[in-house]
Amino acid sequence: MTEELNNFCTDLKDLFMQQDFEQMEKQLAVRDDEEVRELAVYQHDILAKYYGEEKYDLLLSHLNFVAFASYLFEYAGGRGVFLPAEFKQGFQVFLDIYELAKNRK
Repeated sequence: MTEELNNFCTDLKDLFMQQDFEQMEKQLAVRDDEEVRELAVYQHDILAKYYGEEKYDLLLSHLNFVAFASYLFEYAGGRGVFLPAEFKQGFQVFLDIYELAKNRK
C-alpha cells in the first residue's frame, strides 16, 4: 500500500472512531475501485492472519479495528469490487470473529 493510501486509511479510521460514516462514504466515493479494494483487502488480510493463527484474544481486544475492517470490506462489497463468492468467503472471517465475541460475553 502506498504511503498516500495508508494516510487515507488512517483518516478513515479517525472518521470511523468518530462514527462519521457519511464523511467516510463521501471520501471513499471519490476513490477508484482498485484503491477501495486494496484498502479492504489489506485490512481483511491483517485480521485473517491473526484469526488463522488462532490469536482470538488479540482480535477480541481490538474489536474497534475489526469493526473498521468489516465496514471497509462491506463497503467495497456493496460497491461491487468483489465477486459474490469472493465477498462471501472473505466476509466469513468477520462473521467468525463476531461469533467469538458474542460467545465470550
